[in-house]
Amino acid sequence: MDFCEYVRIHWQAGNVNIDGVSRTPAQHIEAQYPTYTFNVNEFVVLEHSINIPAKGKVSFILSRDHSRKHLLTDHLLQAWGKENNIVDTSRWINNMPQSVANARRILKAMRNLVGSIEYHRDPVIAGILRVQKERVGRMFGLIDQALTSRPTVVNGMPFAPWQPQDLQGRWNQFMNQKFYLAQTKTTKVINDYLPRLQEVWANQGLRDANVDQPSDGAQVLAQKQATRNLIDDIDALADRMRTLPAWRNPF
Repeated sequence: MDFCEYVRIHWQAGNVNIDGVSRTPAQHIEAQYPTYTFNVNEFVVLEHSINIPAKGKVSFILSRDHSRKHLLTDHLLQAWGKENNIVDTSRWINNMPQSVANARRILKAMRNLVGSIEYHRDPVIAGILRVQKERVGRMFGLIDQALTSRPTVVNGMPFAPWQPQDLQGRWNQFMNQKFYLAQTKTTKVINDYLPRLQEVWANQGLRDANVDQPSDGAQVLAQKQATRNLIDDIDALADRMRTLPAWRNPF
């Protein structure tokens, strides 16, 4: 029997009393996350366009209240569990050279990823992540011990008593792994595609070709201005990446 099956059998066998409260193990874990009446200060409200997809898919903060819109909620188990990419880059190589508009959409996605890094580096956010992780870890440890004295009977079939599984240690390892996965998935997109964007749209030839000329008509001037604006924004992102402080593990 593997670890997951072992947990599944014992965790569905009824309530366990912890801190004077009788709940199922899963409910004890769920109760560690914020609601309207519990640790409300841990709710982080973000605009939808900012939260999705970059911040949402790398989020560590979980919430029990799924009715609140545009909050940093439980993408951790959903997105990370499936190992989803943070952004879909499958068409970027083909779409990038086609137009300024396409290039700008790609640039915007990468800027959102930089915003995600900035967001998760914020001391307040890092503190919330750390507090939640420690609170959940403590509960895993209490569950690990409390289950040893609770009879396990599933569908009328008795099982041997639960043996401690170092659930708190496993949780700590899980969260550390997920941080490094989120960090890698976020920075890899930028590291892979920003140089390509610079090569296609911010090369010296394109810079020279988009200098205004006296003979340019209104349409050409507008196209050149749009290209120069894109080049400026690509340069700004590259400058920010050169000065961006390290995104350290908050745990």
